[in-house]
Amino acid sequence: MRLTIRSKLILYISMPLLLMYAILLAGDYYWARQSVMRQMRSLVGEAATNAATRMNTRLEAVMQLADSTAEFLTARPNIQPVQLHSLLRTHLRQNPLIYASSIAFDPEMVGDQKQLMAPLMIRSPGVLKMVDLGKAFDYTTADYAWYAKVKADQHAMWTEPYVAGFLDNQQVISYSTPFYLGEVFRGVVTVSVRVADLEKMLERVVRQGGAEKPAGSPEAGSDTPVVTPLVAQFSGALNGGASEFEPGNYVVLDHVGHVLSTDEKLAVGGASMMQLAMDKGLGDLVDAGHKALAGGTGVVRTTRLAELFEGYQPGQAQWLGMALIPSTGWVLATSMNESIVMGPIMQRLKGRAMFLLLGLGWLMLLVMVVAIRLSRPIEKLAGAFNQLAAGNLDVQVSGVKRRDEIGQLANGFNLMVRQLHAHVDALTAESAEREKVDSELRIARQIQTDLLPRNMPPFPESREFDLCGANVPARHVAGDFFDYFFAPNNLLNIVIADVSGKGVPAAMLMAVTRTIVRNLAMTGLNPAEIVDAANRMLVEDTGAGMFVTMFLMQYDPETGKFTYCNAGHPKPIYFGTSNGIGELGDITAPILGVAGAEVFGPIIQKSERLEVGESLVLYTDGVTEAVSPSKEMFTETRLHQVIERCGSDSPQDICRDLIDALAKFQGDQVADDITIVALRRNA
Repeated sequence: MRLTIRSKLILYISMPLLLMYAILLAGDYYWARQSVMRQMRSLVGEAATNAATRMNTRLEAVMQLADSTAEFLTARPNIQPVQLHSLLRTHLRQNPLIYASSIAFDPEMVGDQKQLMAPLMIRSPGVLKMVDLGKAFDYTTADYAWYAKVKADQHAMWTEPYVAGFLDNQQVISYSTPFYLGEVFRGVVTVSVRVADLEKMLERVVRQGGAEKPAGSPEAGSDTPVVTPLVAQFSGALNGGASEFEPGNYVVLDHVGHVLSTDEKLAVGGASMMQLAMDKGLGDLVDAGHKALAGGTGVVRTTRLAELFEGYQPGQAQWLGMALIPSTGWVLATSMNESIVMGPIMQRLKGRAMFLLLGLGWLMLLVMVVAIRLSRPIEKLAGAFNQLAAGNLDVQVSGVKRRDEIGQLANGFNLMVRQLHAHVDALTAESAEREKVDSELRIARQIQTDLLPRNMPPFPESREFDLCGANVPARHVAGDFFDYFFAPNNLLNIVIADVSGKGVPAAMLMAVTRTIVRNLAMTGLNPAEIVDAANRMLVEDTGAGMFVTMFLMQYDPETGKFTYCNAGHPKPIYFGTSNGIGELGDITAPILGVAGAEVFGPIIQKSERLEVGESLVLYTDGVTEAVSPSKEMFTETRLHQVIERCGSDSPQDICRDLIDALAKFQGDQVADDITIVALRRNA
């Protein structure tokens, strides 16, 4: 149903009033909730960090024993077997968390017979038992990751959980670190921790916050936890699946996401709970885990823990705090139920809500009266806006004589329409003028294009050489130009020039210069004479600040010999023979249009020769000074690289490849005119 303007005004004015009461009602809730949230975020994060730190301290002690032993073995290569046994016995006596310790040598480093030697000390009930693994099996195979992977990667690592017969069929995780003879791999020091002992240690650390008792201690797990702890480790490639979880349980995931736990309801080596969270779209939980893995503290509020673990009610708000255990790469997480502190706050807000609703009816009546009074001039404004939208630029709002905001709106609308009318008229005139200028520039570009050689190939009857030229203007018209033509003396004249500046002024000077050079060349003058005469003419007729750089050559197709004059232009590039690639010749004349030879000295010419198969590339500075979007210049180095890739390509292919390379380098911004001429001698 379509509402009238009056009904809409009543609705729109009532909404702020309703919002005001809603804000009053929500004020206490918001501030109380924010305070609670800050406290809970801080407490949960601190609980996770403290527990992770305590746990990390205990695991680092295990790692330090192995690392220090590896350093000791590296420093003392001639250690005796008796000393090895003493080292292993020391490991188990110094740290009750260590279940077994071994030193496995590389067979290449044990005598001349390449023997297997790996003494192992294991904690049996009431006694420490010594075993030589080298006599039992080949521990160097890929089946024993604690040795093979450390040897391959040359760095310390924690293994995945595994069950080993040589460890009395106990499920363990192992920390292995290499030791060396000089820089040559010599073996691996390994300490193993039973999964059962690890879980008991974790439970005591989180519940008690103090030092753990030895494995099997009767005090272990006797206290009630303050918060529900979870211990999880995220990895970049977690496996899918789910596991059951109830409040009060402890869960440990290893480096590939498998569960490490002594709880009967959770299978050790089970599937990844964090993969289940990603599958269910619980990205905030995964993000908190990644933040913790990065070394921070990940704290997140979620209402979907029931989708992951048993024992939670659907929709129940929980806070999770996650912190990294640096020594293993695991993440420790603790959870807290939000309803414990938010319940009393909600009860207080219900009482206030009833009081606020009593005054709402009276305020709604007042809103209706005000809306009726305001709706009449607004309806007039709405009608005027509809006419304006239909294209009536002469519409005006009349009959609204008020000094409040509605009156200001009506006056502002009338002023806006008048200004819009004037702006549209001005824009129409400006568009017509701009189209006229664009049309003239298109015509100028066409004229300029007609001045440049257009036939490709330009001299099909001349099989002694191939020739091609290309021009890309920075604006509608260019200041660069090239030309090639045969003079009456049967010499091929090739000229490339760059007029200072861009746009129409440069294009006009380009046309004048092109005409002067062509006319002088047709009289039979040599390059130096042409450049000298052209310079005198340009000095007389060119204004200050305008000049031309030019390279002019006269080429004999039969002999490959050519004479050139370079007036301040970039040196051409030759390639195609055993001499490689390089720049040709010297600067033999000053730039044109600045001063005569009496100021800069005589204008000279030089001669060179193109061998069969050799090519010459002429270009303007718009090539080497092309600028990328990141303000990097193309440079001569990139130009040489593109030309070298062309190899024996035709001049047409060389010009095309250079234009494509420059277009890709510059993107959509052409900073300067680009002109290229390529010549190759065929015979």
